[in-house]
Amino acid sequence: MMNINAVIIDDQIDNVRLLSHFINKYSTQINIVGSTGSFNEVNELITSTKPDIVFLDIMLGTRSSFDLLKNLTFKDFKLVFVTAFDEYAVKAFKYNAFDYLLKPIKIEDVIRVTAKIQQELHDNNNALVSKQVKGMLKLFDNSSQQTSIAVASVNKVDVIKLEDIVFLKSDGRYTSFYLSDKRIIISSKNLGEYEEIIASPNFYRIHKSYILNINYLKSINKNDGVYCELELVDNKLPISKRKQENFYRFLKLKKYKSQYS
Repeated sequence: MMNINAVIIDDQIDNVRLLSHFINKYSTQINIVGSTGSFNEVNELITSTKPDIVFLDIMLGTRSSFDLLKNLTFKDFKLVFVTAFDEYAVKAFKYNAFDYLLKPIKIEDVIRVTAKIQQELHDNNNALVSKQVKGMLKLFDNSSQQTSIAVASVNKVDVIKLEDIVFLKSDGRYTSFYLSDKRIIISSKNLGEYEEIIASPNFYRIHKSYILNINYLKSINKNDGVYCELELVDNKLPISKRKQENFYRFLKLKKYKSQYS
């Protein structure tokens, strides 16, 4: 069962409590991870929690929520407007709203909207997983594998064997290569570019800041967060929450099932 995180943006605490109650009771896959009624706190809350769903009251005090949508840092979520004025519905859908709830909030409307969201997110997740698994299998079946990579820094280009790379770390616009001989080479390209360049089944992006060569994976520690412990180096690399399920599936496909399942 997939977990779906949601935040509620409403300046009326009774509405927040009522919507939270309905969701907790009738939509067990959805977790309310935060709420606020302050126009100025919305961007920080959404950026820090990165929710799958935002329930957004169209009016926060005397200000319109349409204004804050233009300036959000994180926008990858399903938007559900909550309003007492049904004339806002047309404008809401111009902002790519998934749906809207009309106040006073009714149980049946909450069940309808959340069930529709859960189904769509579930379908999207299954499609993504299927695409990733097919990609992994294609890599495993590729007999002519890439064996080295050219790493361009400011003053030179290093040719590095992939088998010597322990992991790659994002350093803003740059990427640091941590090698088995303890060297660190800094490239002028960002991590996303190397994720596309490295065509090897032994590398996996476990976090927005790290790509790991699983040949150096010693263990996965779940005692204090979830992170990788590595051979040869002392670094402990975090596995982001969103990457964990697919990373374990990747390891199983690579015949790590007995050790990590």
